[in-house]
Amino acid sequence: MEKQEDVKDARISNQYTNNGSQQFPVQVQPQSYNTTTNTVVLNQPQGRKWRYGLYDCCANYKICMCVYCLYLCYQSGLGSRMGEGACAGLSPCGLSSLRTKFRMIHGIEGTVLEDACVMIWCSGCATCQLGNEMAAENYPTNDCSPC
Repeated sequence: MEKQEDVKDARISNQYTNNGSQQFPVQVQPQSYNTTTNTVVLNQPQGRKWRYGLYDCCANYKICMCVYCLYLCYQSGLGSRMGEGACAGLSPCGLSSLRTKFRMIHGIEGTVLEDACVMIWCSGCATCQLGNEMAAENYPTNDCSPC
């Protein structure tokens, strides 16, 4: 019985030692050295302006007529043309995100808030503007309508 207790005591003592030497807790953590540098940009580069203004709906009569006659179909096609789902163009939030995506890809100045406000309150004109810009950038045509 004493041998079993001695073996048990030996196992317990081996848990707290490393090859017979006692381990101590780490008092100082290893230091990491930051080798990266931070760059502060004071003047952000300005993006370009939209080629077509918000109220240049009639700059391309074909797109203008498609937007006003086949509105939902044309909007769903905008999503498809940009590589998103067709449903992305069917809600103001989706249209706003499409406009923001297009603006960011092509370096057009503006903000997400501006995109949202324009698409909520001037969605017809903004849809024409986006369609005109997409035509100028040679995006594929809309699958839903002939535009």
